Amino acid sequence: MKHRLLFSLLIVLTAISCKEKTAVQETVDKKPRVLMMEILQTSDECTPDSASCTYAKIVYPSFTDSTTWILNDIIQKSITLIAADYVQDTLPESIESLATGFVDDYERFRNDYPEYNFGWYLNINSEVILDDSAYVSFRIDSEAYTGGAHPNSRTQYYIVRPTDGQSLGLHDIVADTVRFKART
Repeated sequence: MKHRLLFSLLIVLTAISCKEKTAVQETVDKKPRVLMMEILQTSDECTPDSASCTYAKIVYPSFTDSTTWILNDIIQKSITLIAADYVQDTLPESIESLATGFVDDYERFRNDYPEYNFGWYLNINSEVILDDSAYVSFRIDSEAYTGGAHPNSRTQYYIVRPTDGQSLGLHDIVADTVRFKART
């Protein structure tokens, strides 16, 4: 009798421990909805923390859900449009070509002016602020130095509907804009 009870208890414990492992495995296998991506392109394999290094560093969110491809497209197009001010050629087709183009522009400049000893840089950092079923909000911060007295920087905010990519304004989100503006 004791052996049957111990054997039954062992089977139950084994079954419970197997179920717990399965639940843990499912959690590990599930991808996060947003992954942060980073592209770093440097001139002459320099390290970005040195003053003479020319580099483009772009950090941006990438949605992993196949139904949110439109959000990835909006973020990538927004980044390339912002950075178009910092590259000499035509509008970059991708974030990767933006980074490469920025460094290539510097190298062409250095060939024309070999006595120039300062590095250029392009830092773009984008992040999702709010990820909701009704809208997604994200921010893009950019700073670039391409010679001159000081770097240029900007911050832009975007609010879009995740289903169709429609850009939303204040009136789309706040019902009483008069009262809202009075409180700010």
